[in-house]
Amino acid sequence: MSSDYSFELYERLTEILPDPMSTKHTFTVAKDEVTGIFKGTLDIQLPPIIVTKYKADKNDFKYDIQRAVTEVVEEIVAKALDD
Repeated sequence: MSSDYSFELYERLTEILPDPMSTKHTFTVAKDEVTGIFKGTLDIQLPPIIVTKYKADKNDFKYDIQRAVTEVVEEIVAKALDD
């Protein structure tokens, strides 16, 4: 299989399939009547997130996997708030 064929197939698939990185979200800001301060609420549906790390010791995964997922979620939320 040539790389040109793979790229063409990828392009066709991205045209017909939904963007896996797209998120459905609602961000609202309103003044709280009780406190008098602003309240921001983000309701977001995240796409599936898969992260991969390689470690020599299997006990070293917990922190790195948590951090990798957090970084992905931070980027998705930042993009949603910018849109």
